[in-house]
Amino acid sequence: MGRVADESADLVVVTSDNPRGEPPEGVIADILAGMERPDPVVEPDRRRGIALALTTATPDDLVVVAGRGHETSQEEAGRFVPFDDRKVVVEEWERLRSSITGTERPAEGPNRRSTR
Repeated sequence: MGRVADESADLVVVTSDNPRGEPPEGVIADILAGMERPDPVVEPDRRRGIALALTTATPDDLVVVAGRGHETSQEEAGRFVPFDDRKVVVEEWERLRSSITGTERPAEGPNRRSTR
């Protein structure tokens, strides 16, 4: 995965992917091992990594969120935490769009509390 992103993307944001019992840094190290570029952006928190990719993108960019496919949860230290990349992309896109239009609302998801 790291090699393909390295060869194909202008910007790569490397983040965790279903760490199970492994520290997120181990997952990230495995991805980085396949890369040659000196400047990948590393963000262990997957939601923040997705938000960073969306925030950094320009209107002509394509953002690819890869690695989890249809999965709707992440296993972390023996517990399953709800996490669906598709929903997170929509939530973070809406949050970004709202911040631009002045109708910002807080992000939701793991480690975030809804204020609605």
